[in-house]
Amino acid sequence: VATAGSLPMAAQEAYAVFTEANSTLTFYYDNLRSTRPGTSYDMPTKGATPGWAGTDYALQKKIKHAVFDGSFADYRPTFTSYWFYRCVNLQDIKDIRNLNTENVINMRSMFQNCQSLESLDLANFNTANVTDMHWMFYNCSSLTSLNLTSFNTANVTDMAVMFYNCSSLESLNLTNFNTANVTDMSGMFDNCSSLESLNLTNFNTANVNSMFGMFGGCSSLTSLDLTNFNTANVTAMPGMFYQCRS
Repeated sequence: VATAGSLPMAAQEAYAVFTEANSTLTFYYDNLRSTRPGTSYDMPTKGATPGWAGTDYALQKKIKHAVFDGSFADYRPTFTSYWFYRCVNLQDIKDIRNLNTENVINMRSMFQNCQSLESLDLANFNTANVTDMHWMFYNCSSLTSLNLTSFNTANVTDMAVMFYNCSSLESLNLTNFNTANVTDMSGMFDNCSSLESLNLTNFNTANVNSMFGMFGGCSSLTSLDLTNFNTANVTAMPGMFYQCRS
């Protein structure tokens, strides 16, 4: 007869649990999944849209808060694309420092349409292996504070519509961005209508082929220094400064 002490322990696994009572999605990495009340979700594989997120056909309206439990710090995802996709009522993300992104290669649409988020501090993010940031903050229209000062973008190739319609951002510090491998910047700042200044003097655009609508709708910009831009390989510039009326 096996004693309780000799029974095998359940393996650790990464998962998320939504608790409807407090509208909170919590991320865990442990062996306690069966004990946690609420709706449980597996981690998505290879960039698939997670079960807790919205879809192309339906908004995710139930999630208002997200929490990364301390246990999640031991998990190493390789994709965080679409993790908060169309979570239109998400107001805050607590302890995001417990999300270790050192192995992540794709962050496409990670916060797309998180239109209720007002502040996002990603100073802990390790993005050294990320290649795709397409649509990452698309339509985060309530963001007034976005900290990307630790971002290593040396391997990123796609920044298209990255900040599209971040219409409440008045400033954005991208002085640490390395864009040497970026090929697509189309719509990157499109409709960032509150941006009053933008320092891109460190941008290396030698490999960029599209700047379609890059600054379209940046109606509050009063100056923009692009003297360092290398546009030798750019084939598309329509609407690049559309409605930059200030």
